[in-house]
Amino acid sequence: MNYRLSSPPLIARRVALALLVLSGSACCWCWVQAQTADASNIFHFTGPGKICPQIVSLVEQRGGRVDWGANNLIAYDCTDDSNHFQTWVMNPDGSGAHCLSNQNQQLAALDNGNPAWHPSGNYIVLQASDMPAVPMATTNPARFKRVTSPGMGFDNDLWLLSPNGTLASQLTHLAKRQGVLHPHFAHRSNLLLWSEMETAMPQKWVMRLAKFAVGDNGPELSDIQTLDPLGNAFYETHCFSPDDRYILFSTTKEPGDFQHMTIVRMELATGKTVTLTDPALAQWNEHAQYSPDGSRIVWMSSAGIDQDLTQATKGLVKTDYWIMNADGSNKRRLTYFNEPGAPEYRPSKNIASDLSWSPDGKSIVADLQMRRPGDKVDDFPGSILRITLP
Repeated sequence: MNYRLSSPPLIARRVALALLVLSGSACCWCWVQAQTADASNIFHFTGPGKICPQIVSLVEQRGGRVDWGANNLIAYDCTDDSNHFQTWVMNPDGSGAHCLSNQNQQLAALDNGNPAWHPSGNYIVLQASDMPAVPMATTNPARFKRVTSPGMGFDNDLWLLSPNGTLASQLTHLAKRQGVLHPHFAHRSNLLLWSEMETAMPQKWVMRLAKFAVGDNGPELSDIQTLDPLGNAFYETHCFSPDDRYILFSTTKEPGDFQHMTIVRMELATGKTVTLTDPALAQWNEHAQYSPDGSRIVWMSSAGIDQDLTQATKGLVKTDYWIMNADGSNKRRLTYFNEPGAPEYRPSKNIASDLSWSPDGKSIVADLQMRRPGDKVDDFPGSILRITLP
């Protein structure tokens, strides 16, 4: 496989750099200004929540998946004016936001996102919809865009991106009707973890674990292992523990059964698993992340919210953020986006989604999707929030 890095022509790179210098954030300045001007919409947050002392909007309405790196920079994906997903970086206060993936000719032409930092800060791994379009792209373009978006990963491969966005390299070379989700680097070792769809009909996902290195031929993956500890149809990888002994993932027996989606911890050395949320309960649990010291886990859950879980396959289940001890004990709710009367409540179907801890363990950055009456099922508008923990 060819892992050599690709870059845009020198003139294009110099023009892009000049624009960034002149504007400070050339690729997103216009729409950020427009968002700021309309601070009264439901996507805007500033102030305390019911439990959390501060909830602040960083990106409104167009936000997506997030990763807060050890370098104290937040990588995220969001849509541009053409509803095209790209990968961005910003400071923890939302300043300095700029698009990285549009600096590279190959990635700029693709929907890409779900970024995760390498602990060194020298690389970002992400997903990109790099496969030739199937007939559904013409017959049902909205559905095609949704399933190939960074949140679902069909017909996606893993790519590596330099921190200035100019250099990119394809890490996996999957076939059509396969895909990837939620890649994550280990903290102290050279490992990369991700979910991979082996087949679409029937739908079957596994987890992959590989060694990552940058050699003479560029970035490459080796010694790829398949992890399928429970024999389930769907796995979504979430993170390594700070000491890299464990991984967290969510899983279901049947694809699309979000009514019974559970959080599981797995010890890499032995393969032993521990289920941290009750699979017997009709709940949607996902996006679990260890705190930097490994003592706590924040995740999203539908627990405690009055709703119709039969709407799960349509993406209409309301969720909030919860926190628990690393062993699954002392579960308690953090946010109340779906509780009327709570300071953070919004009159929409609110879906707490991807999240990442700050390096100091005092906050999380989170993607909150908000569905309003009239939004199409394939729309995922939402805000990226910085939430200070109690």
